[in-house]
Amino acid sequence: AARPDILVLQELDRYRELAESLAEVGYVSTLSSAVEYLPAHLAGHSTTDNQTATRFCAAREAMGHAFLPQLGSMAMQLSLKQRGLANKILAVAEERGVLGFVVDGSGGLSRRWSCGLPGGSRELLAAAGAEDPSAVDDMGVAVFWRSSRFLAEGLKMQVY
Repeated sequence: AARPDILVLQELDRYRELAESLAEVGYVSTLSSAVEYLPAHLAGHSTTDNQTATRFCAAREAMGHAFLPQLGSMAMQLSLKQRGLANKILAVAEERGVLGFVVDGSGGLSRRWSCGLPGGSRELLAAAGAEDPSAVDDMGVAVFWRSSRFLAEGLKMQVY
């Protein structure tokens, strides 16, 4: 059976779970200096302009994981709806005075609800009933490589 040296996955949902599974068969997606993986929405990252996009990419590079999430992805939106959290997030946001950050033009939860959210999304998700706010994530692009063949020395990310 073929065993590629490098795997590149786009529209990957559940990065952390796949990274753990692929590690069992010899693939990694992290620098040796990587810190614990945390979804970008927990920090309230945004990519609405060049400055915020540059900060977002720098923060992801510093984390040391070769995964670049698409902020405001449909995957996260669908996950929140399936878990029954979307309307609860809206209610909590209204109580806390941040509804304008999370609502869309039709009164629903915006796809980019966590982008630029002061303090990030952790408190809203927890108050809305998410057992583990870090288990909710955007889809994105990930690169994995065989640890026996390569050692990554750095990451450079760019949003388009």
